[in-house]
Amino acid sequence: MDHHAEAVDSPPLELEGHIETDDDAGFSERCLSQLAKSDMARNWRLGPPLIARSEKWGLVWRADFSILGSRPQFRINRIVCWEIADGKIAIEIAIGRDLTPLPVAG
Repeated sequence: MDHHAEAVDSPPLELEGHIETDDDAGFSERCLSQLAKSDMARNWRLGPPLIARSEKWGLVWRADFSILGSRPQFRINRIVCWEIADGKIAIEIAIGRDLTPLPVAG
């Protein structure tokens, strides 16, 4: 189940050669603010986000999440956030996918 803006090319769910980077001028806050508008997200526990830079999409914010009250699962839930051409934030939500967990900074 994915939710994203229609007719918008979206970044891949996996990192695929993107270069990890630090937050850039509150990009995480913009993504979290957009996500907070979703009623679904109120029942999610986000893991640490990872911001990467893509030649095609610019900054791409990703976070794995669990759904509160659900059984632990072996598949990954992931949010991907990026800025689209008009300066707005786009979000894709993938639930129960066969993905590599995002690395956690240690």
